Amino acid sequence: MDESLYQKLLNEISELKDKNTRLQQELIRNRQSLVLSENDYFKTLTETMSTAIVIYNEQGLLFVNNATKTITGYTENELLNGNFWMLIHPDHIPMVQSRRRALSNGIALPPEFELKLLSKDGAEIWVDFTVSDIVWKGLPAFMGTASDISKRKASEAELVKFKLCIQSSFAAIFITNTEGEIFFVNPAFEILYGIPAAEAIGKTPRIIKSGVYPVEVYQGFWSELLANHQVKGELINKTSDGRLITVEAFNTAIFDESHQTVGYVSIHRDITDKKLAEAQVLKLSQAVQQAPVSVIITNKQGDIEYANSKTMEVTGYQPEEIIGNNTRMFSSHEKTRDEYNLMWQTILNGNEWKGEFHNKKKDGTLYWELATLSPIKNNNGEIVNFVALKEDITERKLTEAELLRAKLKAEESDRLKSAFLANMSHEIRTPMNGILGFAELLKDTDLSGEEQQAYIDIIGKSGEKMLEIINDIIDISKIESGAVELKIAPFDVDEQMNFLFNFFKPEVETKGVILSCEIPHPNKPAIIVSDCEKVVAILTNLVKNAIKFTPSGSICFGYRNKDKTIEFFVKDSGIGVPANRRTAIFERFVQANQTDASANKGAGLGLSISKAYAEMLGGKIWVEPNAEQGSCFWVSLPC
Repeated sequence: MDESLYQKLLNEISELKDKNTRLQQELIRNRQSLVLSENDYFKTLTETMSTAIVIYNEQGLLFVNNATKTITGYTENELLNGNFWMLIHPDHIPMVQSRRRALSNGIALPPEFELKLLSKDGAEIWVDFTVSDIVWKGLPAFMGTASDISKRKASEAELVKFKLCIQSSFAAIFITNTEGEIFFVNPAFEILYGIPAAEAIGKTPRIIKSGVYPVEVYQGFWSELLANHQVKGELINKTSDGRLITVEAFNTAIFDESHQTVGYVSIHRDITDKKLAEAQVLKLSQAVQQAPVSVIITNKQGDIEYANSKTMEVTGYQPEEIIGNNTRMFSSHEKTRDEYNLMWQTILNGNEWKGEFHNKKKDGTLYWELATLSPIKNNNGEIVNFVALKEDITERKLTEAELLRAKLKAEESDRLKSAFLANMSHEIRTPMNGILGFAELLKDTDLSGEEQQAYIDIIGKSGEKMLEIINDIIDISKIESGAVELKIAPFDVDEQMNFLFNFFKPEVETKGVILSCEIPHPNKPAIIVSDCEKVVAILTNLVKNAIKFTPSGSICFGYRNKDKTIEFFVKDSGIGVPANRRTAIFERFVQANQTDASANKGAGLGLSISKAYAEMLGGKIWVEPNAEQGSCFWVSLPC
C-alpha cells in the first residue's frame, strides 16, 4: 500500500481513537463501557467504502471489507479461510504470478492494473486493482483495493464490436456533430462515394448532394432529425465523379447519458441496381399483367402461383380463388389421361409444349384456349416453375366450326340441288308428257266423248301437278332470296280448318282413307293474329304429305291451345318417318335424296317451305312417331 495512503488511514484511525475516547468518557458517565482495538477502527472505516479492500499474505487472506463480500459473493468466513488465488480468474493467474516474480526480482511495475476476478457463482468480474506492501499486525502483508469496472469493460467490448461492425459494414456510414460536420466515415463510405476520409472529415453532407431535390426536402429532413425522429427513405446522391446513385438512407440522432444530442449518424445502402431492376421488373410485370393473353405461372406440381388480369377476365374467377389452386380447376376433363401424361412428360423434360385445351369457366361455360407451356429454370438449369401463355380462341373455333358446317352444308346443298334438278326434270317431264301426249291423242277424231273427257281430265291433272311444282319452286326461291313478306292480321282458325277439311276430303276418300278434323270448341270462334296465307300453306303441305305417304288407314288434323301458343297437328297411319331422318326431312331438296319409291313422288320442297314459314312466324315444326302407326307432324306458333 502506498505510504501516504497508509498514513492517511492511520490518521483517520487516530481521529477515530480520539472520538472513541470521548465516547468512552460519555459512556463511563452513563456507566457503560466500550473497548475498540486499532483493527476495529480500521474495519469500521473500510466497511462503508464501495471499493473492495483485501489484506493478504502468503498464508491467506487476513482482512476483507463488505464491498469484497458483495463483489465476490463469498461470506467473510469463506474468504478468511481461503486464499487470494481463489478470487483470481484462471485466465489471469499466470499474469499475477508473472507480476509477483517480476517484483521479487526487483523489477518496478505500476501498482495499478486491470484484473479479472471470479465470483463464487462463477461470474467474471473486471476490477481496477491496486496493490501495496503494508505491515499488518506487525507482519509484512499486501493490501489490495479493487473497483468494479465490469460495466465499463462490457461497454468497451461493445464499443469495439460496434467499431468493427462499422468498419466492416458494407453500408456507407458517416457521423456528424450537432453542426452537421462530418467527423467519421467508414471504408464503405469512401468506396461508395469515391471520397477519401481525409477529404470528408470536417465537411458537411452537402459533398454528396445531387441537386435533384428542392431545398424544402432537406429542410424537412433536418426538422425531423432536430425533433429527435428517425428519418428513413430513399435519396439520389452524387459520387465524386458526378455519377448519380440511389441510396436507402437511415438517419438518427446520437445521445449522451443525459439524453442530450451529441451528433447524428447516417447509414446509406446503394440500391441503384435494385431500383433499376425493380423498374425493369415493374415494366415486365405490367406487360404481363396487361397482356392480351392469359399468363399463368405454376410450381412443378401445377399449383398456380401467379395469374394475370386476362386470366380473370377469361375464366371469371377472382385472384384469391385461383392462386394456390391447381390448373386442374379449369379442366373440362375432355382430354384423356394419356394426353395429359404426354404434356407433362414434355415440359418436365425441359421442352416446350403447344396445344389446345377445351377448358371450363367458373360459371361452367366451356371455352377453347391455344396454350404454350414452357419450363422456367434457375441458374443451375433446374426446373423451378412452369409458365403458360394461353390465347382464348373460342370465337375462332366457333368460326371454324361454322365455316366447316357452312362448307358441308354448301357441299350437301350442291349435291342435293344436283339431285333436285335431276328429280325436277323427271317431275316436270311426267306431267308435261301427260299434257303433250294426251293433247296429241285428242287429235284423233274417232275418239268417243267419254275418251275425250278422260284425256282432258288427265291433261288437267297434269297441268295442276305442273302448277304445283312451279309454285313450290317460286316459293322456295322467294324464301332463299328473303323476298317473302308476312301479312299479319286476325283470322278465324276454325274457318280455315273447315276449308282444308272440305278441300282434301274428296281426294282422301278416293284412296279409301278416313279424313277427320279436330276443333277444340266448334261453336266458339277461334281468332288469332298471324299470316293466314302462310298458316294455310303450312297445313296444306302437311296434309298433302300425309295423303302421299298414307296408302290406307286414317289422317287427322286439328289444333290445341297450349300456354301462349297454338299447336297444329297432322297425324296419319302411313309409312312413318325413320328416326334418323326426322330432322333431315325439313331440309331443302332433301326429298330428292330419298331412294325409296315413295320418296320420288314430289320435288321434296313442301316440308322445307313449311319449316321456313313456321320460323318466319316465330314458331317451330317437328315430327314424332304416331302412337299406333305412321307420323304426327306438329307446328307451334305464338298466339
